[in-house]
Amino acid sequence: MLIEEISRRISEEYAKMCDSFGINPIIGQIYGTILLSDRPLGLDDIAMRTGYSISTVCKGIEIVERIFDVKRFKRPGSKKVYFVCEYSPFKGMRKVFLDTLGENTRNLISTLEECKRELKESGINDKEARHYLSIIELLISDYKRLNFIINSIYERLDKLMDKRFGTERGETELSTM
Repeated sequence: MLIEEISRRISEEYAKMCDSFGINPIIGQIYGTILLSDRPLGLDDIAMRTGYSISTVCKGIEIVERIFDVKRFKRPGSKKVYFVCEYSPFKGMRKVFLDTLGENTRNLISTLEECKRELKESGINDKEARHYLSIIELLISDYKRLNFIINSIYERLDKLMDKRFGTERGETELSTM
């Protein structure tokens, strides 16, 4: 009974955390279930433990993988997909904040540079075009700075984790379960 209560409370906190970021709380419940499992779980296992339908779990698991330290795998000779937690909140944080933000920033810079080039090549030189060009140039400059900051945080986090905990990127012994 105590184990179930502890599991419920921890999963509930992850649900609240997701909700605070505008993410469906079900995602936190799914993550909490995988996090606290003593073995890899299939979609049916997660559905049974959470009480959600397999369809709901299937839709949510992609988000869980994207924002938390969860990975999927198949056992040799099996078609069933399993999910396991890597027990590294730092990997999850990195995925959410640094990897996703970095990728989005790089994509935005690329699009802005492409738009700038197209606008210049078009030969349009009216007031609206000059206005767009000045905004685009400002945004490119700012997002390049942001990208530099993201990369610096990434490097410093790696160094800090290696120095502080003596393990690669803050991984724990549990990640080998």
